Amino acid sequence: MIIVLIGPPGSGKSTQGHLIANKYGLPFIGVGDLVRDMIHSDNSEYKKKVNSGNLLPDDVVFGIVKAKLDQYDTDKGFILEGYPRTIGQAKLLDEYLLGKHCSLNCVLYMDNVVDQDIADRIKGRYQCSNCGSTYSKEKVPSNLMCARCGKLLVPRCDDTITSLKCRMQEYKKKSLPVYDYYTENKCVTAINASKSIEEVFEKAVQIIER
Repeated sequence: MIIVLIGPPGSGKSTQGHLIANKYGLPFIGVGDLVRDMIHSDNSEYKKKVNSGNLLPDDVVFGIVKAKLDQYDTDKGFILEGYPRTIGQAKLLDEYLLGKHCSLNCVLYMDNVVDQDIADRIKGRYQCSNCGSTYSKEKVPSNLMCARCGKLLVPRCDDTITSLKCRMQEYKKKSLPVYDYYTENKCVTAINASKSIEEVFEKAVQIIER
């Protein structure tokens, strides 16, 4: 089972991706986390670009995704969250899966989240100052210490209002067309992500199992 979750920043992709992965025992691959790990660990030239809200080149992101996917048996499936973010990335993913003799089973599009709700959701997200691990506002430890390495958590650098405006512009220009791309392939379903976590998850399971 290969499932992709797409949608605007703060729409709940990561939260739902983890819930789905846990339910079906599948690896969870959060591409935003992979990118942040890359720029955090080696002070990449792309760090400023990401923190300002801009997307990285398709080939760079695909290289990161491919390296992670190659660690798993794709025949057994996986959950891919936050990727693809452009039509170019979607085509690269299709080519990769074709080479593995498999294809997407389901694309879930997190829809109907208004801009103000997105802004409110991202305000509470934190990232480890040492290892780069990220925490949604629901999972931030009360002591603001990272569960992985024990270091201090700080607000995410790419969750500023200025960055969010840029990310939303990038999303509408480059990422929203991905929904149309998958619509043509008849493998995408929109979910009302403005509802509660439990309601969204219930709907996602219905779609996956239909």
